Amino acid sequence: MSNEIKGLIENWVNEAADGTDIFLVEVRKGAKDDRIAIFIDADNGVTIDKCTLVNRYLNEKLEEMDPEHTYTTEVSSPGVDKSLKMLRQYIQHQGRILEVKCKDGQLLKGWLKEVGKNHIILEDRKINQLSNKKVKPDNEIDFDQIAESHVIVSFN
Repeated sequence: MSNEIKGLIENWVNEAADGTDIFLVEVRKGAKDDRIAIFIDADNGVTIDKCTLVNRYLNEKLEEMDPEHTYTTEVSSPGVDKSLKMLRQYIQHQGRILEVKCKDGQLLKGWLKEVGKNHIILEDRKINQLSNKKVKPDNEIDFDQIAESHVIVSFN
């Protein structure tokens, strides 16, 4: 996929999302075919209706641009196994448990307590039974130090 097509798709997703809580996370081209994977997220969660809205808009725009186009678009949420990439995603997951791998190799895990413009704060909620105090202090991590971070799904 050319950078021009990718740029058009990014613009069209933003147009389709205008006035909604939807935002673009990533556009990816299939390795062996003309499939384009579009990953969206939304402040209030991604639904089938939101994916359909974006997908229909993209297909209309692709049809207008090139009626003979061979692209297949697939719009979905990034999924729980994908790393958080954007500030809005961190805000959306505040209060949930994250596992953060730092660029220096350090692996941190804790509740996402705070999201700032340039950092996050992870809270370790372990309490020492004898002193009734937290075992570890909160970890403030600058975004530029994060290699990847994932939401830990709990079924409790």
